[in-house]
Amino acid sequence: HVTASDAAWRRVVARGGRVAVPQGARSMSVAEGLFKTGFGLYRDLAVRDAHCDAALRWQTAYLSPNEGGSGAAAPLFLDFCRVCLGGDALAVLAAAPSTKPEEPTWEPVVVEPGRTGDDAAGAAD
Repeated sequence: HVTASDAAWRRVVARGGRVAVPQGARSMSVAEGLFKTGFGLYRDLAVRDAHCDAALRWQTAYLSPNEGGSGAAAPLFLDFCRVCLGGDALAVLAAAPSTKPEEPTWEPVVVEPGRTGDDAAGAAD
């Protein structure tokens, strides 16, 4: 997996937007900043499907490729409009200073197994 911070992504886009992703990388995350939303890009569709299914199984987030007018589609529409401006306009936008603070580190997050249903029910008492 490759992670691109806003600053790194701005440098790529300001140079013309071409980057060679290592052959072994099956997915890439682009942080929000230049675009209103962060993006996940997948070379391996099985990884994409597993990633999208994880949140649905854990029921911790609502994921949908078709926002369908929920109001959350506005940032995606703004990003679509930015991309439609073309590469030259994106390069100018990318060269502008970012208002988003740079992430200090990209440490991996480890999700440990949770408690069983019986333990969780007792914790609510």
